[in-house]
Amino acid sequence: MLTEISMDDIKGLESLQAKISRYNTIIGKKLLYFLPLILLGISGLTISEGWISSDNPPPIGVQFGFILILLIFAMNTLVLASGAIFARKAFFQRLNYERQKGRPLDSLRGFKTIESNIMGTLRTISLLAVISFLTLVIYIPLIVGAPEILVWVGIGITLITFGLGLSIKSVKLDITSVVGLSDFFTPSNHELFIDKFFGDIFMYHLDPVTRLKWDEFIAAIETMLKPDFIRSVRDEEAGEIPVSFALEKLLYLHYLEYSNVINHETLKEELQEVMDLSKSQWELDKGVLIDGHYYFSSQDFFKIFEGIKLTTPSFFSIIDRLQLELIDNIKLMAEDPIYLDVAANEVVAENHEAHLIIFLYNNTPEDKTYKVNIFAPGFEPKSMSVKMSVEGRGSFELPQNNVPIVSSETEDVIGLMARLLKNGDALWLTLEPRERGTQTLQILLTEEDGTIIEGKTMTISVVRDMVLILKGLTSKVSILGGAAGPIMRQLEFF
Repeated sequence: MLTEISMDDIKGLESLQAKISRYNTIIGKKLLYFLPLILLGISGLTISEGWISSDNPPPIGVQFGFILILLIFAMNTLVLASGAIFARKAFFQRLNYERQKGRPLDSLRGFKTIESNIMGTLRTISLLAVISFLTLVIYIPLIVGAPEILVWVGIGITLITFGLGLSIKSVKLDITSVVGLSDFFTPSNHELFIDKFFGDIFMYHLDPVTRLKWDEFIAAIETMLKPDFIRSVRDEEAGEIPVSFALEKLLYLHYLEYSNVINHETLKEELQEVMDLSKSQWELDKGVLIDGHYYFSSQDFFKIFEGIKLTTPSFFSIIDRLQLELIDNIKLMAEDPIYLDVAANEVVAENHEAHLIIFLYNNTPEDKTYKVNIFAPGFEPKSMSVKMSVEGRGSFELPQNNVPIVSSETEDVIGLMARLLKNGDALWLTLEPRERGTQTLQILLTEEDGTIIEGKTMTISVVRDMVLILKGLTSKVSILGGAAGPIMRQLEFF
């Protein structure tokens, strides 16, 4: 029998889980590290001072401090455990709700990976909560004095707690936020060919749950487009969708504000050229209302940009250099039949991915086919040859003279960038490092017959992820030390 899932129940559960997630992210995880260290300090003090029997208990001040630490530890453990329970429930309830509405989220590319990462973390948190409660049970007798062996057992359990805490990747699990699952997601599943440069790459950095909301956001934006803007796009760009150009401008404007190039008021003024912001389908500072929560406000865009900078900094390198060309070399760019730029992560850890982006702008009216040859020794794939049809500029032409970044009277860089980002085409390759050291990449752009038009060479430094290695090593040593410590101490009594 089908059980209908209520949206009100989902909203209530997700809101509660979001509050717990914020606590765990801001306070809970820090306490998860520091409280075990404090307990270890108290344990060491107990042994050194000889407070190991009811005849010689700790001083009253130490007892009260001990009680306070244990109470905080208990409350933090309770919140952590409830967060894991509610996160699991909210995640699967949302999954089932979307399936009932005909949108099976688990069929989306990348969903199984993010589900596996989340479930693995929740299992570790649940185990940590159980061991933390066991730690409390062991430490309570120490308040009034306990045998030394019990103190050593407490030290062992606390070390295991600390080690498990270090092994948790993230406690940020908030389905109501556009970046609430980002710690468990990497943009490994994406299209090879990118048509809408900013919009497509931005979208593929959204986790599968948030990506469904992106479609609703675009639908809201489309209803706000001004008739004059729609007409101008259809006249100058036959067959193109007006909302795609509006989206490129919207995202690029937010990137300019994020980079402190323009302020929020300028962003609003520029958006007013293409959108009617008096309509309430999407509000700049709140976002679009979807299932009782607001998504894709200006602040949301900035949060997503932070994630893109961490995983795919090459994307913003392409954007920045294209903007620089329009400001400093627009005449040369207007005369060049093809614009090529290439960027990749300059430094990448050996267990991570390098994102190589190749951007092409065909500055001729008609579409044209090129071949792109990539040579990447030390990575997989090592080489690739791609035949690529690059969209023509149509009747649009770059101006021959310098233009301002922002202008309400004449053509400006912002408007030109929106056109270039939409009309340009790109290749987005994910490269997996296979060798440490400095690796040299070569990219050749050729005509179909093999005639070389342009080439680029770059280096990528592949290094060890020392932070991850040290964190993992410390976690394992702490867990093993915690398990072995009491046993080794007990052997001394024989």
